[in-house]
Amino acid sequence: MKKTGILAHILSLPGKYGSGDLGAGAKKMIDILSNNHIDYLQILGSGPTGYANSPYDALSTFALNPYFISFDILNEKGLLSQNELALYPESTQSVIDYGFLYIHRYTFLQMAYEKFKKLDTNDTYRIKYKEFCRAQKHWLENYARFMALKELNGGKSWIDWDASFKRADSDLEEYHKFLQFEVFEQWSDFRNYANTKNVKLIGDIPLYVSFDSSDVYGNKEIFLLDDKGYPLRVAGVPPDSFTVDGQVWGNPLYNWDEHQKTVFTWWKERIAHLKSLVDTIKIDHFRGIESYFSIPFGEVTAHNGTWEQGPGHVLFNALNEVYSDEIEDLFLLEDLGFITEKVKKLKKDFKLKGMKIFQFIDFTNVETISESDFNVDVYDEYSVAYTGTHDNHVISGWFNSLCESEKKMVFQYLGINHYDDLHSSIIAKLMKSNAAMVVVPLQDLLKLGADTRINTPGSSGSHNWSWRVTESQMEIVQNQYYFK
Repeated sequence: MKKTGILAHILSLPGKYGSGDLGAGAKKMIDILSNNHIDYLQILGSGPTGYANSPYDALSTFALNPYFISFDILNEKGLLSQNELALYPESTQSVIDYGFLYIHRYTFLQMAYEKFKKLDTNDTYRIKYKEFCRAQKHWLENYARFMALKELNGGKSWIDWDASFKRADSDLEEYHKFLQFEVFEQWSDFRNYANTKNVKLIGDIPLYVSFDSSDVYGNKEIFLLDDKGYPLRVAGVPPDSFTVDGQVWGNPLYNWDEHQKTVFTWWKERIAHLKSLVDTIKIDHFRGIESYFSIPFGEVTAHNGTWEQGPGHVLFNALNEVYSDEIEDLFLLEDLGFITEKVKKLKKDFKLKGMKIFQFIDFTNVETISESDFNVDVYDEYSVAYTGTHDNHVISGWFNSLCESEKKMVFQYLGINHYDDLHSSIIAKLMKSNAAMVVVPLQDLLKLGADTRINTPGSSGSHNWSWRVTESQMEIVQNQYYFK
């Protein structure tokens, strides 16, 4: 039986404190999915965000975003009182104001930390905290030190830190450990709640990590860096018909030889860590595992980049030794872009599922639709079908960007005559395909307009990552069944 899923960012869910969190709004989303027999909630990147608030440019690949922490749950634990929560500024905005979150969320999280420090060392919460710190030491110590030093250096990138700061403030380190303990506690409860409701979670693992991250700061040997710590070469994509100069992402590239020497220990830890948080792992930019585009550091365009061989089968053979019994269901691949036969072979050899995006069908020529890899009629059981992703426009915005002849071809392809039938017909078309699963962004489920697009790749506008669903829209989702 075909599986179904909804794509939504945790911060986009309802919440009283300026964004969604892991409290009542997130659990209400799970209830709605469960009541409608929808199998999965796919979330976006879950790490703590830095500049531009992108969950795909996180300060750590292991840590969770402290903004996910529910203040109401802190209240239940006695770490924030009702009188204190009454002081939190009202936030009725339908979009996320990250400046507001940064000022107010951390102020109240600091208040909770001060109460935490006063707990008796034999308190159950304190004992669980110590157990968490021991279990997560392999990444937590480095992350807490990184965050503390970053704060002492005014938020600057680690490469620009004042050399006089030899050690971080121990209390600051404990503060960041406390935040991670609490958000992991809440996440664990949230996941357990979802699973008891027969809803599973899909989480994203970006192929690359941010240069300004605890991952690079604490593991310089596994990245291609010079003696001073700067990247030798960075990630991106070559020029094409869409971007004449290509894209320079700026992420440091991996020292794959070093990874292979350790039998990909860091990757195994990264996968195991996310597996403890979600049920399925979506590997973003999977194409870069087989071969990746390498651009000299400092270039402003991708013209001087070159293709380099990635770890490919060697990496997945190492992962298969650990996850041989579940590898087919554990991973979902973002196999989009220019996909070579070698990439297809890597995917096929491990029977891994890839992504198909309805919006990627070429509607400029009716004769080429049947030849497209994204033609719904040729999806196979190793496909997961999407109306769009967080990097695409919502269906409304995409359709309205087409010319009149293309719009007519879309109607003809779907067998409809009116715009009102567009969203439901696309979902119905995907449901009739051979894809193993159909995933729909929450905005498309609600038939929302172009202003609800959550991200425009290559831009750093304030609209990115800021869309939120309202309580009234949640009621609409609750009372309608879309997957037919």
